[in-house]
Amino acid sequence: MKNVLQIIVLMALSFNCVAQIESIETFNGQGVAGKYYKDLNNVFSTFEGTYLYTDGIKSLKIVLMKKTHSSMGDVYHEDLLVGEYEYKENNVVIVSTLNKLNENYSNGGKHSISGKGILIGNIRNCGDCLPTEKRVVCYLLENISDNIAMLIIRKINVGSNSAIKLILAWETFARPKNTIQNYISPFPSGEYILIKQ
Repeated sequence: MKNVLQIIVLMALSFNCVAQIESIETFNGQGVAGKYYKDLNNVFSTFEGTYLYTDGIKSLKIVLMKKTHSSMGDVYHEDLLVGEYEYKENNVVIVSTLNKLNENYSNGGKHSISGKGILIGNIRNCGDCLPTEKRVVCYLLENISDNIAMLIIRKINVGSNSAIKLILAWETFARPKNTIQNYISPFPSGEYILIKQ
């Protein structure tokens, strides 16, 4: 009888967990307690990989991966696209956060790159996006200066190579907040094409 009662309790708990799953694509910025905002359509998985931009002098390597069940305190859980980066000039490493890739943060937002926003179609200045095409919005925290950039990441092909088009927009504030500065990054705001390695 005790085993039957345990099975009933486990089934009830399992049902409760399943009932709380919601697609990350419906997330509106206001997490609801007890919900798990899951990447049900595996959008983030299509962006996973190592990508490289180079102009002969400067190079930027970004490694992206899907983080599942990231905790937002005791309130809700979510899937994220997270990553780390390495920036070089003349083949000399200026900054690298790649060593943080294997950190198992309970909150994936602690990675240098993280985000969960999904843009569908040609909104946000993507006139050549297909109506069902999905892009991801992330933020990059630059370790040198604590400045933040918004990233809009789009999957593309360059010839026969898989790639991403990265729209990078530096925020106009620096930390601590309310300190206005004109931030000059080695990678200024703009569009970059990174080839999958």
